[in-house]
Amino acid sequence: MPEGKKITTLEQLAAASAAKKAIVTRTQFFTNRHMPAAFILNMSGSVLHCMMRQGMFIYTPKKSEP
Repeated sequence: MPEGKKITTLEQLAAASAAKKAIVTRTQFFTNRHMPAAFILNMSGSVLHCMMRQGMFIYTPKKSEP
């Protein structure tokens, strides 16, 4: 499960886009792939609604252990 903050509104998605953040979703097509928030913000409303319902999170990279 992604560990970043959950995106639940378009305002949060727009703020993530303005901050140049990446997003991770739990949909079947984009599982475990992070994408720019600006790219996701330009998707159609029905796709965004489905992605938000299934889970959309701000991407946080995993830190490797030395």
